[in-house]
Amino acid sequence: MCSIHEYDQPERRVVDDFRSKLCMKCKTEEPVVVIRTHDPLCRGCFLQYCTHKFRSAFGKTRLVRDGEKALVAFSGGHSSTALLHLIQEGLSERAQKKLRFVPSLIHIDERIVTGFTDSSEDIEKIMTSSSFPCCLIPLEKVMSVQDLELKNTTQDIQRVKSNKSEEECFRKLLRSTKSLTAKEELIKRLRSNLLHIVAEKLGHTKIIVGDCCTHLSINLLSNMALGQGAHLPFETGFADTRDQNVLVIRPMREFTSKEVAFLNNLTGLKPHVLPTLLTKGQSNVSINRLTEEFVLGLQSKFPSTVSTIFRTGEKLDIVESEGQTERNESAKQCAVCKGPIDTNAGECSAMKATEFSETICKEARSDAIVNEDKSSSILKSMLEELCYGCRLLVRDMESINNLPSHILNELKTNIQ
Repeated sequence: MCSIHEYDQPERRVVDDFRSKLCMKCKTEEPVVVIRTHDPLCRGCFLQYCTHKFRSAFGKTRLVRDGEKALVAFSGGHSSTALLHLIQEGLSERAQKKLRFVPSLIHIDERIVTGFTDSSEDIEKIMTSSSFPCCLIPLEKVMSVQDLELKNTTQDIQRVKSNKSEEECFRKLLRSTKSLTAKEELIKRLRSNLLHIVAEKLGHTKIIVGDCCTHLSINLLSNMALGQGAHLPFETGFADTRDQNVLVIRPMREFTSKEVAFLNNLTGLKPHVLPTLLTKGQSNVSINRLTEEFVLGLQSKFPSTVSTIFRTGEKLDIVESEGQTERNESAKQCAVCKGPIDTNAGECSAMKATEFSETICKEARSDAIVNEDKSSSILKSMLEELCYGCRLLVRDMESINNLPSHILNELKTNIQ
């Protein structure tokens, strides 16, 4: 007995265990999925479990009122496909308690980022089959949103097309951003800006996204590494309240990626996953990709990793400093991400130490934004209108003037 080592012990197989049992809820059917380590469920009970979890997300907060218009962001991926299915089920006649809001679908075409030339016909078919009002808009349209014209209609599908000037300006913006991490964060911010602008133009007060628990847990760690720790409650909470006119709702935040995948499989849904900027890239090409590899690697060995990160993030809250309260600086918002300005830190903070080191070493740096733009008082004033995370993003660009026109106009208005 003493000669048996730990590595000689056979591994426990969850699959063999649950196949010999019955569904833990109905006690009659054969289980088809294990949602946790020892919780086998049959198909019917699992679908009921998903529906209840989705409906309870709205019931707990009561942020969506009856008859309110909501813009549902649909990318074609696993989470957004499951989100669309659950909304359709909640609005169907067979639902016991129907959802009360009025949904519209929007798909942001990001083919200009990847150079993917294939058409989006599969995305259009999924959207039109839902019978909801639909809108397809390219991401490069964010460069000149003042010219964006949308019709608030309940029929057919709206297709917004960009011109060559907008496409060239967007490509120039991407080329001016150096690292893949900065490009990925820039695309995320521009996508969020475009969603809010479209929602306002269509008269919607809510935006519903399909971010799941696994995705939010990865974002929580990567955002801290990117200097966005002060905005974590907005980035991972059920409701993003940075824009008081249009709230972002995340009803899928309690679902893990495993549950989403099983839901799509058991209901026969076929997501249409499009390539992204980091598709086929190595694990160290960006901070977000590296964080994803780290979290998913731990999750495969320790199944409670994602839930631990997620529940820890739920406890985070925003606390205003005494200086912000006295000067009423909490009302100031970043011109890019619309989050509160979080640069009012003490002299002994990490941000001040970073700025001091940059001041000492700036003569040795050769990038254009330091030698040319940052020396001007206008650029310095513009940077003061950004949060810490967006300042790091802008400093990774060759010039701040490559930003979309609506952001530049807001910056110029604020510094006047």
